[in-house]
Amino acid sequence: MDSTYGVGNSTVSVALSRDRVEGSYSVEVYAGDIANQNYASYKLVDSDVFNISTHSRIKVWIKPGRGAKWIKFRTGNSYITSDKNADGLFRVGEDIKSGKWNLITLDLTKANPNLTRGDDLSVTTNEYSTWYYDNIASVYAPTSSVDITKMVNSQTQLVNGNTELHYRKPITISNSNGAELTNFQVQLTINTQELISAGNMRSDGGDIRFKEADGTAIPCWVESGINTTTTKIWVKIASIPNGGKTIYLHYGDSSLTSQSSWDNTFAPVGTYASEIVADANVVGLWRMNNN
Repeated sequence: MDSTYGVGNSTVSVALSRDRVEGSYSVEVYAGDIANQNYASYKLVDSDVFNISTHSRIKVWIKPGRGAKWIKFRTGNSYITSDKNADGLFRVGEDIKSGKWNLITLDLTKANPNLTRGDDLSVTTNEYSTWYYDNIASVYAPTSSVDITKMVNSQTQLVNGNTELHYRKPITISNSNGAELTNFQVQLTINTQELISAGNMRSDGGDIRFKEADGTAIPCWVESGINTTTTKIWVKIASIPNGGKTIYLHYGDSSLTSQSSWDNTFAPVGTYASEIVADANVVGLWRMNNN
């Protein structure tokens, strides 16, 4: 599952991750930049899930990832003050451990004392932070226990309401050039056969997308070998700092159409060599005619 959407002036990117407490996946959420603020907010559970009278304690597994400093939980407009300092702010390194799964119990009665019903569970985190979420369960109603990756049903929705479960894989791009590379084409070798066999990628690869960590689309061109262990795909990355960076392969949305494009990944090519649009990274070009 992957989706990117705006929250105020920020970007929140959501994906499934193999790093989980149990089950097949957990949910990974990256909160990007937000202008003039140092936080981002998004919804985990919606649609009248939590009734204070019967679900007064909620357990949720969370894992702070890269850049995570603090997190708040709320229902409606009321923050849940179940943290160590009872101020609603769970601090990484104090209330929760960094890089490890933490089981948090949220006492919904420690929200607004006049609140009789909580219809959702939302979070607020610092910007530029990655968080992982797994099983959410009610202490008093075990039947409401739900793996967060399967929360798309009649009662709940996953973060932004998408009903498709899509996938994301990190890809490390190395750069030992000693300087930043800009608008640089890189050839990747990817085992698409494994992803297609697992039923997570379309057989024609039309759902393949590449994105930056903040959700920005990266142009790509599938050269050869879809549904093989050595699929060759080129990507054009706007900026690769010295030392490298991580980009992400997204796949699994059957509604998408292919965005594989030679022209978008390399310089457009005219009929004659003199018509080639200059690209500093293209060092050679061969063309064949039908004769």
